[in-house]
Amino acid sequence: MNLIDATYFKYDPIKVKGIEGSNGFSAELSNERNVELDRAIEIHEQEYLIKLLGQDLYTEYAADKENVKWDTLKSKLVNGTLFRSPIANYVYYMFMKQRKYATGDIGVYIPKAENMTVVDPNYTLKQAWNDGVDQNIIVCEWIYSQWREQGWTAELTDFNWVSLLTRQPLFG
Repeated sequence: MNLIDATYFKYDPIKVKGIEGSNGFSAELSNERNVELDRAIEIHEQEYLIKLLGQDLYTEYAADKENVKWDTLKSKLVNGTLFRSPIANYVYYMFMKQRKYATGDIGVYIPKAENMTVVDPNYTLKQAWNDGVDQNIIVCEWIYSQWREQGWTAELTDFNWVSLLTRQPLFG
């Protein structure tokens, strides 16, 4: 069971258009978008947790994630009231980055709508990423200071915090 779901993507800065059928999108498009988003959550939430915890601690977490010893970590990773989570920011970034291009019979192309100006999505992606970095700083500081007190047995040795804590320049 994932820590986040599609409700985390209903609000800016990580809003995904088309996941609600009631906002002018067809039910078919909303269903397709939700399936794509659910798949992205399945893939990228695990990827994020491995980067955050390292393989050994992630294995420990995955084997017994319903144990109360993980509850404090989960509370640091998800806010079900405000629907904020560094996991959601990471998933959004990866999901939207993949959607910048489309694949068709003739190869990969950049989709363009008629009578619209296509804007480079990198600024929005970087905003979402940097918001996630701000949240990651808090979580990583907490993990570093509390991992033994939480009853986790795996050592914090192979985590990849550099990628999760590196801000991207908004311009350039």
